[in-house]
Amino acid sequence: LEIQAFVFFFAWVCGLGAGVATGGSRTLAPQLGRRGSRAITTLVCVTLAATSVLSLWAFSDRASARAIQTLDDAAFQASFDDGADLSGSSVRLASIGLRALRLAEPDAALAREALRLALQSEPRDGVLEARYGLAILADEGFLSPEATAAFVRSYQIMPYGARSFALWRLDLMEALWPSLPPAVQEAALREARVYGRSQRLEQLMASTGE
Repeated sequence: LEIQAFVFFFAWVCGLGAGVATGGSRTLAPQLGRRGSRAITTLVCVTLAATSVLSLWAFSDRASARAIQTLDDAAFQASFDDGADLSGSSVRLASIGLRALRLAEPDAALAREALRLALQSEPRDGVLEARYGLAILADEGFLSPEATAAFVRSYQIMPYGARSFALWRLDLMEALWPSLPPAVQEAALREARVYGRSQRLEQLMASTGE
């Protein structure tokens, strides 16, 4: 029903656009004549049609991402265990990665690969970088240089995240605190001060500095 309504809406927009283009071209440029008016109308219709197709694709892709999150473990593993369906936008790939980490027995390798591919499509995303760092950590079992680099990039791209993400990231940084490089510790502390979460990190900072 949502997709049908979406298509109907854009069909209506295309019709409206064609009507406006026809009327506008005859009013603003009458010298173009009927042939010129048709050319302008065709151009507007093609542009609106392309926009509607792209919008419908984005809508379907986000719907697919939401559906992945609702799959039970068995259905998810049947679809993605072999990594055969690691395709789509960064939104869909990130959804696969996050769902893989929420399995009863997390598939960290799948999560790592899905989030790596998501970052190829969206390389300047601080949220994805942090999730990718977590996936590497889960896959390798320790804070490797690659995971650390992902956390560094996360703070470089997004020094202050939206509240829900920021609190999640701060919890993760607190758990990893002794192993974090000073640059990440300082970035986390700055973010924690914004959200009133600095006391614990300041204590950790003081203890590691002794």
